[in-house]
Amino acid sequence: MITSTQKSMVWFEGVVEDRINDPLKLFRVRVRVYALHTDAKQLIPTEELHWAQVMHPTTSAAVDEIGQTPSFVEGTH
Repeated sequence: MITSTQKSMVWFEGVVEDRINDPLKLFRVRVRVYALHTDAKQLIPTEELHWAQVMHPTTSAAVDEIGQTPSFVEGTH
């Protein structure tokens, strides 16, 4: 399991389950990570998943109306 004291970046893939409720409004998403989280939402509810920062290409600044803002919907892989 990933801990809050881990200092290195962790790469993972998964399914977006929440994109609306980010308390910091940083375009983060809650992701159910493949091979780490169970598919059973009754065992690990969406509300217990950690917020993840999305990797965004350097060719798209996403500031001051330059480039694109990352946009995902629930179910995005």
